[in-house]
Amino acid sequence: MALSPAPDRTDGAKMSIESLISRDLLRTTADAALSDAAATMISMSSGSVLVFDAQKLVGVITLRDIVRAALAEPDIAQVRVDRYMTTQPWVVSPSWGVKDIAARMINHNIEHVPVVQDGEVVGILSSFDLVAYLALQDQGEAGTSAGP
Repeated sequence: MALSPAPDRTDGAKMSIESLISRDLLRTTADAALSDAAATMISMSSGSVLVFDAQKLVGVITLRDIVRAALAEPDIAQVRVDRYMTTQPWVVSPSWGVKDIAARMINHNIEHVPVVQDGEVVGILSSFDLVAYLALQDQGEAGTSAGP
């Protein structure tokens, strides 16, 4: 798990993701059954589960991964999470800017990003969270601009 350096910004207009982070982390282990991870996601209305080895983040499993596995495997109850999880996930810091993270998520087709502070996973950020935030920001800007 490598924390990429924050992108350089010289314009000073960097809105932090702090308020967008979901701090209710769903956790599993690499040797758990995919069906258990899927059941957790469904019961908690979440699109991902973080995969840990003790306290170390080792991966992320998403609903997209579960669907891919369900199409390829006869019984996902017999398949371990580590077979389909993303290993060494890209992580961000809570101080990163919203637009910087959104751009990277789009460019790399990432839907869920663990948020790490001082070496500890403190939350997760989803593409849905970012889209909702950016849409609301656009609505706010549209509402304050002078119209014809």
